[in-house]
Amino acid sequence: MLDDEGRLVTADGAWWQRSGRQVFDAAGFYLPIRTIDAFGAAHELEYDVHRLQLVRVTDPLGHTASSVTDYRVLQPELVTDANGNRHQAVFDTLGLVVATMAMGKPDEGVGDTLADPTVRMEYDLHAFTERGEPVFVRTLRREQHVSVDPAARIVESYTHYDGTGRVVQTKAQAEPGLAPHRDTEGALVLDADGLPELVQTAARWVGSGRTVVDNKGNAIKQYEPFFSDGPEFDREDELARTGVTPLLHHDVFGRLVRTDFSDGTLARVEIEAWRTTSYDRNDTVLGSEWFAAREAVAADASERRAAELAAAHADTPTIVHLDSLGRAALTVEHDIVDGVARHATTRQLLDVEGNVLAVIDARGNTAETRIFAMGGLVLTPVSIRVIWPAGSDGQDARASPGLGRSALLAA
Repeated sequence: MLDDEGRLVTADGAWWQRSGRQVFDAAGFYLPIRTIDAFGAAHELEYDVHRLQLVRVTDPLGHTASSVTDYRVLQPELVTDANGNRHQAVFDTLGLVVATMAMGKPDEGVGDTLADPTVRMEYDLHAFTERGEPVFVRTLRREQHVSVDPAARIVESYTHYDGTGRVVQTKAQAEPGLAPHRDTEGALVLDADGLPELVQTAARWVGSGRTVVDNKGNAIKQYEPFFSDGPEFDREDELARTGVTPLLHHDVFGRLVRTDFSDGTLARVEIEAWRTTSYDRNDTVLGSEWFAAREAVAADASERRAAELAAAHADTPTIVHLDSLGRAALTVEHDIVDGVARHATTRQLLDVEGNVLAVIDARGNTAETRIFAMGGLVLTPVSIRVIWPAGSDGQDARASPGLGRSALLAA
């Protein structure tokens, strides 16, 4: 079965996984003109007369997808899929996509047109030099094709970028409602408490909350989305820093080692040479501000009870022991039941390539074993319940359309 249906090869006392292969054109700069997978199915590839762009692909069933190239930007401008539906793109002088159209089949007259594209993009690459604002892309997307409803609603969105190309803020249209507003000079109007004053507006936008990064590009704060009265970039802290955010701490290698949550709880990870110890918010509760506030004299009785119940499971971290290659080999989960500490241990047996050969659960049962071919291909995963073989493509060699796979009960 493995050699016939799975297309595996046996040699040197081991099963080998076949790869696909390519056929090259000696007269065309040795470009691949045919790809054949492990099961013998072939895809035919055709190039333009200049041998610069792939213009046609035919699959093993004879279905063909083709493209027309814009040689100014060396990108496909018209793509026809295997069903005959066409998709076109328009580029500006910088090679940026400014419009895309889904046009259907040539003789159907459906989809969109160049005058009314499916998606249109407008770029302002001089926003910073002219106004000191981040550069942005305005995207206008039709909700329905023009052949269905020429007057269909067009949804706008804005994406603002910083100098490194990272997205710093996005704006999307929202339903009418309450939103902050600005005065005649463009300043944000605040109420007596220093919060944005909300007024009813017919044009409202949802802005993404600000992400604060450190000098290595690691995110340390991520604020919540907010409402705004316009698509422009909002730099005010009263808007961009709406809501609450966890505070993320990283070590010198960029690994997350501590998270401070807005409710006063925290989680941390201790990374050592041979093990990693993970403390969740319950494990660290005794040293948190959340616990101190509920142990105070003025605390509510129900809140104090919640703190006492949480404290019963404090300092019960999960410890992952590593092997000499830094791979997880043993996981110890710590819990306390009726005042008695319990440890559940799960072990993984690995080979030299890091493949999991067996999983042994906390009761000592071998929950799963796996047999690997050369190259890391799983031949036969055997669990307590089922066993099934895998083919050369890594998928189950036998599959049932209704059940997804046919499994044989393991002895």
